[in-house]
Amino acid sequence: MTVQSFEEKKTDVNIATYLLKDAYEGNVDVAVVISNDSDLCEPLRICKEELGIIVVAVNPVSNSMRKQARFNQLKYVSSRSYELHSSAIRLNQMPATIKRDGNTVTKPAGW
Repeated sequence: MTVQSFEEKKTDVNIATYLLKDAYEGNVDVAVVISNDSDLCEPLRICKEELGIIVVAVNPVSNSMRKQARFNQLKYVSSRSYELHSSAIRLNQMPATIKRDGNTVTKPAGW
């Protein structure tokens, strides 16, 4: 039996780390975070409440009630929030093949 599993590793930690680093260094006026990971609540709250940064949370919409509940937590600590539906992503994709300066880049079939 073969089991194939894909997991993110350290993504939320890296997002939080660099968001706070940039915020404390004064390099951010507005932070846009595309995630439904409630682990980011505290860094977003710090940016908004303690550092006065506008924080926009964008939910890559999923049918999962669990993920929606997590995003609701992010909405609570953000200045604004939006939902990014898969239909909008499909409508705004680049062409499957792009040619420029003699080079060709092709989008993987599974995308």
